[in-house]
Amino acid sequence: MIPYFKDLGDRIDADYRGDARTLPEVAVHHLVQRPSPSHTSLDELLRWVSTVADARFVRQRDMGTTFGEPPVTVYRGSDFCIDVNLWASSSTQIHEHAFTGAFQLLAGSSLQSRYAFHEDRKVGDIGLGRLAFLGAERLLPGDVWPIAPGAGLIHGLFHLHHPTATVVVRTYGEPELLPQRSFDAPGLAYDGQYPSQFSMLTTRRLQLVHFLASAGVEDGQHRLAEICEGADPLLVYQLFAEVLPEYWSRGPSSLSSLDDAVARAFASVTWEDDELGDMLATAGRRRMNRRMLLRQRQVLTEVEDREIAGALLCSPDRAAVEALLAAWYPERAPIDQVLSLVQRRQAELGLDDAWRDALMALVRDEPVADEAVVRELRLSLFASWLR
Repeated sequence: MIPYFKDLGDRIDADYRGDARTLPEVAVHHLVQRPSPSHTSLDELLRWVSTVADARFVRQRDMGTTFGEPPVTVYRGSDFCIDVNLWASSSTQIHEHAFTGAFQLLAGSSLQSRYAFHEDRKVGDIGLGRLAFLGAERLLPGDVWPIAPGAGLIHGLFHLHHPTATVVVRTYGEPELLPQRSFDAPGLAYDGQYPSQFSMLTTRRLQLVHFLASAGVEDGQHRLAEICEGADPLLVYQLFAEVLPEYWSRGPSSLSSLDDAVARAFASVTWEDDELGDMLATAGRRRMNRRMLLRQRQVLTEVEDREIAGALLCSPDRAAVEALLAAWYPERAPIDQVLSLVQRRQAELGLDDAWRDALMALVRDEPVADEAVVRELRLSLFASWLR
């Protein structure tokens, strides 16, 4: 076991009495007192995993790799454990927690966005309401955040550096807090572990459709329609969000064409509840758009570019983007940073000269006559600035 994590776990264990409500305070205290970046490193973790004897390896909590790329358990106590979540590229879905604890950045950096969910009604296990943006902050090595259960912390993490590593002190999970929900804008809440509840038949069907999509077999879309017929609404939502992009990535290239394709897919389904159908369609279009923008973001390799892109992707509007960029780079006006990204990364962002000029005009609040171009840019990485 890595000495730092053995010492950290033992110190927390000495103060923690098994009441999950107290672990955030205890964990934050010890992480602040002995910050992980000052006493260990990502390199030490990688060396330990690579060389430790099997008999001395800590029993892992999450072999299903549902969170982290991968997560590595480095300490196990009777009532809590310590994981190090490794992130190579992913950004998390917006989610709450069915456990308590605290996390600290060990390496890299992340943009945390926090939310509140105001539920209006439920349709089965799906919550409909409004997902409200509360704020965002850049987390650097040594920064600590408590993990409150349920609605106490609804957040998403956008990893700015690759790799990023996060130390998580957490309980093993509280049954009364299940399900642990995920959220999609503008106001959808659902069981984040929903796919794990699929029957063997549904799981195989999904794997089959993924296979057909990755293999480029056109008949896969027909099979997908067959599976969706009479299926649970959340299953249809997950299918459209996760499987259809594999086909569309080889089809229409513009974001507006993709948006229209998503809208047609949802319109082809007969929903028992019209409000649910409308919310799933709206959330699905946004989720698909974000998925495509996250792919586009991968071409940005400079840290400053990724930070500006992160602020644009994770903010609901221009005011939120400006607040983040002003805090990170106070010597430069936020609009200058955005315009600079457009000019420096025109090729990587797939902008020809006409689109670049139109985007720069919109950023400056100048009119653009071509409505098709305007629509495309309002679906782009710069959408939040243009709201």
